[in-house]
Amino acid sequence: MFYDPVKDMLGGMFTRHPFLRRVFYRLLDALLLRSWHMHREIKIWSKEHKKATHILDAGCGFGQYSYFLHKLNPRYSILGLDIKGDLVCRCNSFYRERKISNVYFKTGDINQYRQESAFDLVVCADVLEYVEDENKVFKNVYESLKENGIFLMSVPTDGKTMINIHQFRFREEGNQLHDGYNMSDLKIRLKKVGFKKVRARYTYGKPGQISWMLSTKWPVELLRLWKGMVVLLPIYFLLIFPVCLILNFMDTHMGHLTGAGLILKGYK
Repeated sequence: MFYDPVKDMLGGMFTRHPFLRRVFYRLLDALLLRSWHMHREIKIWSKEHKKATHILDAGCGFGQYSYFLHKLNPRYSILGLDIKGDLVCRCNSFYRERKISNVYFKTGDINQYRQESAFDLVVCADVLEYVEDENKVFKNVYESLKENGIFLMSVPTDGKTMINIHQFRFREEGNQLHDGYNMSDLKIRLKKVGFKKVRARYTYGKPGQISWMLSTKWPVELLRLWKGMVVLLPIYFLLIFPVCLILNFMDTHMGHLTGAGLILKGYK
């Protein structure tokens, strides 16, 4: 059972029209727990960065984090980078149709991309597990950050939890290269690159894992069994939506001794 093909299918359906894309962004923001955690960290960062700043959305995908950042502060200058050219083209079309001039997307590989001292913030959400050499990415990000810039990323952990998020990744096609990461190991590796300090915390504790099963695992399994299920999904999500909101709120505001995900912040 793979999460990405279904996500791509739904993304293809919802991102062909500007209104549907906005609905898609809202759904991702509400149902995906990692969005809750990333949004919380971005809001904390934005309180000290109200003036015009430069941001890199590395591995931007559908562009939902770029959209969130733009709505948070239209003065931010945001570059979305992704290796998939079709996603980049659709994102640019959407933003141009909305007459949003401070966000731009380009095709690029975070393994290679580097702009010396160009960004105040680099956002990287659930991308590293698809990268062959994370240390190379860490060096590129470090060099691309301005002094006192921040690298904000989310990744899966390598610890044992009640859910197995990894089963929803591409494995047979070889796209996913890493199952998960150890918190201490990542902190050491980031400091070796040059980051002055690294802060990390667990995400997807027990409330988040239950939410993930309701909002992702079961719908994906149903869609794999019968694609016609997409017609009934709105009813299903209406039923589980309030429950997932409560669980996501709990997971975002609780401290976790362990979890299925990690949030890390590297300070240059």
